[in-house]
Amino acid sequence: MKRIYHYICLLILSVILLPACSDDNKEFEGKDNYITSFSLRLENETELNGLIEGNKITINASSSQSLERAKATVKLSENAKIFPNPEEITNWEEDIVFAVTSYNGTRSQYKYTVNRTEQEQAGTIILATQADVDAFGQKGITSIAGNLILGQISGKDSIKSLSPLAGLTQIGYSLIVYPTVGMTNFEGLENLTKVGDLIQIESSSRVQSVLFPALEMAGGVALKNDSLITISFPKLKNVSKSFVINSGMGQVILPSLERVGETFRLTNTFSNVKALMPSVILPYLKEVGSIELSRLENVKKVDFSELKTIADLNLYPLEKLIYINAPKLQIITGKLTTSATSKLSEFSLPELEEVNDMIVEGKQITTVNLPKLKRVKGKLSLNYAKINGLAKGFESLETVEGELYMLDLAMKDLIFPSSIKKINRLSIYNYLSAPLTKINIKGMNIKELAVMASAVDGVEIIGDDVFNGTLSILPDNAKSYTLKFPKLQGFSEVDSLSLGSYISNIDVLNIKGIKKIKKGLTIPNNNLQDFSISDLEEVGGNFTINHLNNIVDPSVIQINISDLKNVGGNFNVTIDSRSVRTLNVPKLESVGRDFTIGTGYMSTSSWSPSCHLRYLLFPKLTSIEGKMSLVPYKDDASKVNEELTDLNGFSALKKVSGIEIKAQAALVSYAGLKNALSALTAGQWIVERNGYNPTYDQLKSGAWTKP
Repeated sequence: MKRIYHYICLLILSVILLPACSDDNKEFEGKDNYITSFSLRLENETELNGLIEGNKITINASSSQSLERAKATVKLSENAKIFPNPEEITNWEEDIVFAVTSYNGTRSQYKYTVNRTEQEQAGTIILATQADVDAFGQKGITSIAGNLILGQISGKDSIKSLSPLAGLTQIGYSLIVYPTVGMTNFEGLENLTKVGDLIQIESSSRVQSVLFPALEMAGGVALKNDSLITISFPKLKNVSKSFVINSGMGQVILPSLERVGETFRLTNTFSNVKALMPSVILPYLKEVGSIELSRLENVKKVDFSELKTIADLNLYPLEKLIYINAPKLQIITGKLTTSATSKLSEFSLPELEEVNDMIVEGKQITTVNLPKLKRVKGKLSLNYAKINGLAKGFESLETVEGELYMLDLAMKDLIFPSSIKKINRLSIYNYLSAPLTKINIKGMNIKELAVMASAVDGVEIIGDDVFNGTLSILPDNAKSYTLKFPKLQGFSEVDSLSLGSYISNIDVLNIKGIKKIKKGLTIPNNNLQDFSISDLEEVGGNFTINHLNNIVDPSVIQINISDLKNVGGNFNVTIDSRSVRTLNVPKLESVGRDFTIGTGYMSTSSWSPSCHLRYLLFPKLTSIEGKMSLVPYKDDASKVNEELTDLNGFSALKKVSGIEIKAQAALVSYAGLKNALSALTAGQWIVERNGYNPTYDQLKSGAWTKP
């Protein structure tokens, strides 16, 4: 029985084991040809695990990690082989193609590459000495999150080479170079591609070139150095803030610059050197806050080929400038200035449509080409140019919202384009030598026409009969020459007439043609030898003649203001002439406010003899809304008139708010005021220091003449 049981057990076991024995005897196929894992162990025992993606193996290593003499550990599929043998490879910096062959001979390929990652240093890095530079360079840092400061503010040269920094590609904030960096150039920073904020290089007599061949982006650039020859940023495209160079530079190379967020400025404030650069060319600059080129003695050409919009464009002084190229510039939101450009013959901005303020100055400018300029929001100044008005070169100009100022233009007739609709103030200022003979503003909307200096001299001014603006005739009082008052055509009605604050070089003032002045007329302190206002009938505001004081011709004994009928404001005339004895205003009927006459004075001075008005003739003056005042001299009421004896010239006066008469030593009769007395109260009657000083009650009782 036991024997049978044992036999059955052996039989069952043989059945179980039979398949296994059969598999063990089956032949091994070996089809797999995979790299299952890959790693490198560096000399410092750092383990770098490879990333296997498909048939690609990538080792991620920082820029500072050396793969020299690294050892590879590679795991393959069972019985697979690899070529080349990883154990025999010494240069793991290069790409490698591995062939993996399976046991049965099938083959696959894997490509090995190295991906270098940046190694960043946080915070501000200060490298004050060469030793600092060398030590920092050994760290293999490629990126600085904060500032990099090189050198020291003062002291001896402490840094001779920046070559240890060749691996540096980015600076998160500012690069600041102080004067003790004693190289002639910045070799070692040639791989910088980005500086987040400012590149600031302080003055150093040794630095001759600033070259950043790889730099594409910077927050700002500020270079101040009297010895720079070459500044080159060939790949720089974007500067988010300002780009400023102050140096006697030889050349500035910016062939790729497209944007400057704030100011682009090239200048030379150093007195010991001259800026030798012949041109400023920014061929791709499209966007910039403002451009300033100043004190660049040798610049002949400026080129902004792609620029369309700018805030300010200032070119001054550029003594040798002969060419400005900005063919696409359309809008200047701020100010355009060209001054001291003694060689420039043509000023051309063919696409410019709008500018806020513009100064075009150059004694050799014969052509101004601004054919699309429609609007000047502020001031337009044309100085010293050899152009004959604005009809040519300003064909589209419609509006000057501020001032159109013309200084000493070499022209005879000032001609405007028909497109002009509005000018707030038109100012024409010429010296004696200027040949200006005619100004035609007929049909133009001008708030003020100001003719100044020698432009005043006999010029013919043609305007509409109704001129809704101010006509300002302003001779240059610093000059001693004699000028003729302009000839006016049209201008029967003007808003106001202004003659400045003092007339010293017009000896004959003859205002003809103007019948109505809506606001005021002031003839200031003067040295006039002859004076007349014919045709004027109405002044809406004040009528003022101050110190008419130099008429010495004995034949000129009377001032006639022949047609004046109404004055809406104050009537104020002060006669200070040694020969004038009569003031005659035969048609004046009403004065809207105060009426004041300075009647002259007694003097013992040889150069300022006595000046006395004897007759005041206002035969039709019926109404003075304010007070009537007769005093000897406007500025000094203590002086005495010794010739005025009566007031018979005021016999028509019926309405007045008060009468004040002082220091008329010869005045003995007030009979000319009989019709005005009923309009007064006792408190409105003031007389003192006259030849006769009757009280209000005395006049009421009929005592008009001194007993």
